[in-house]
Amino acid sequence: MQPVSIDDQALIHDLARDVVAAIAPEELDSFDQRIEGYFARLASGEVPALPKDVPIGSGMIDPTFVTTVVGAAVSAGLLFVFEAFRTSVQEELVETAKEALRRLFRREPRDPAEAVKVERGPDGEPQVLVFNLVLPSGPARTALSAASIEEAIVTTLQQQGFGKRRARSVAKAVVARFAVDDHNA
Repeated sequence: MQPVSIDDQALIHDLARDVVAAIAPEELDSFDQRIEGYFARLASGEVPALPKDVPIGSGMIDPTFVTTVVGAAVSAGLLFVFEAFRTSVQEELVETAKEALRRLFRREPRDPAEAVKVERGPDGEPQVLVFNLVLPSGPARTALSAASIEEAIVTTLQQQGFGKRRARSVAKAVVARFAVDDHNA
């Protein structure tokens, strides 16, 4: 997802920061500067090469790549969720749904009926994420399997040259961030 607005960039920034904090906390000090570079490269059409064999969080790769990978992963996940909502609500409500998702993920004041409900598997991993939003036309509900969101992220990262194993580990971290049961906490 190439960010098309300042709001999209801000949401990706916030979610990516949470994911970097979870998988490579030592790289948070320079995160803001690096994510701005990521957005600038996207705007210019540049797709940076991604290292294939060094584990994220090992401290052995340039933090720019971590931010790039996480930014791309969060963008891909958000695009997948936005696209699911586009098919479940009328076309003219897409922007309204995006605003509701922004409220939900950003922990902004919202209707108490808006929530992400997570159905977890026996191992505690998120299995299905149910997004409940309140739109002017009434409530909207879309259920997506965690695996389908993860797969969309993995596919995007692999298309950018990222190794499958590491793409999957980053995708799992993004889905875990999306699957926070109460985004108001």
